[in-house]
Amino acid sequence: MVSTNTLIKNLLNVKNTVVESAENYTDGRGVKHLRVKARPDKKHQCRCPFCGEKSPKDGRSSKDVRVWRGLDFGSVLVEIESETQRIKCPKHGSIVADVPWAYPGSHFTKDFDLTVGWLAVYLPRNAVAEYMRIDWKTVGRCISRTLNEIEPERAVRLNNLVYIGIDETSYKKGHKYITVIVNHETNTVVWAAEGHGKSVLEKFYRSLTKEQLESIKVVTGDGAKWITECVNEFTPGCERCIDPFHVVEWAMDALDEVRRGVWRDAYNKAQELKDSTPKRRGRPKANDLQAQAAKEARNKADQLKKSVYALGKAPEHLTENQQLRLEMIQTESPLLYRAYCIKETLKIASIVLALVGVVGLFLAFPVGIAGLVGAGVCFLRFKNLVKSIAENTISTNKDYDERILAGKQKIEDAAAEWKRAREIVQTFESQKMRDVVA
Repeated sequence: MVSTNTLIKNLLNVKNTVVESAENYTDGRGVKHLRVKARPDKKHQCRCPFCGEKSPKDGRSSKDVRVWRGLDFGSVLVEIESETQRIKCPKHGSIVADVPWAYPGSHFTKDFDLTVGWLAVYLPRNAVAEYMRIDWKTVGRCISRTLNEIEPERAVRLNNLVYIGIDETSYKKGHKYITVIVNHETNTVVWAAEGHGKSVLEKFYRSLTKEQLESIKVVTGDGAKWITECVNEFTPGCERCIDPFHVVEWAMDALDEVRRGVWRDAYNKAQELKDSTPKRRGRPKANDLQAQAAKEARNKADQLKKSVYALGKAPEHLTENQQLRLEMIQTESPLLYRAYCIKETLKIASIVLALVGVVGLFLAFPVGIAGLVGAGVCFLRFKNLVKSIAENTISTNKDYDERILAGKQKIEDAAAEWKRAREIVQTFESQKMRDVVA
């Protein structure tokens, strides 16, 4: 029969440790704790936590009692309490002696740190902090302590790269940037470095071998010239695509640029009507046509100013007021409504092309790459088209209503094609499932 101390030792997954006792208590918040008193065995006492050499005790300091947090037993918080001794290592000087159950400088057990590090790979940091009942900043420290043990050879990430994405993001306050490289196949970060620009990205490419460079087939990113220059220099045979995130951002910026131009024109017209209307005391009369025209122009300008969400949201997610505002734009501002229709056309086209790419990749056919590259090309053409509308290089003609109806018909045809493509994917998945079961 297993003794209590041996059982606790096995549950804590600690080695080279002597369990002396264990007790339960409840803190002021009503949380139950299991406090285990332990110590390293004689063979592992007074050892340096970095080099592992046995060192003499530092006579200038006395023993100190410390507590380490372990993995919970259900809802019970587990703690290990032990006396620590400072030693005098010939290599590292005066330092706290090593304990077998924790990393140097940590207030948690090794299993706790490793669990936090593993969860952080798949969950947001705030979710890990809430689940493990620790501070948000503690998650980062746990990752730093376990990084070399979880992934001792980080260069392995750079093997077999085929589809990669490049982007830069800011952190902390001010203009502090970090360049990130992701593997689209595994959806993981494979490389990161402080700063951004061609000089930083060149470090990534120069760290790759010739075989690793030749394996890269597709590179996605924003429209930065330094990304294109590095791609052409180091991997001239791969495809350079624009990622959907930046395309959507450009699309919304272009559409908002058109909206602001239309609003400025409507606002200036409302101001001209207001200035041309003679000022009289009291409210304007019901038959005062100039005052009514000025009021309608002012209301139109206000509606255009507040139409950001109506133009940006998907049609199926619009509220009743936003739908009315969109109908007003269709009637009063053909130019802005045309830009909105192009944005919706891009949405359907991107779904169809991305679906073709996903299906092609799933079937291991070259059409998958063609679909993804085609999506990037479509995104670039859309950006130029909407920008030309914003610059008023495309004028509205008398047959505008007919062309709008034709555009709507194209959108409906694209939606039908998308539905057919989705049915093909569902049929293929069901057939594959039947083959697996058979």
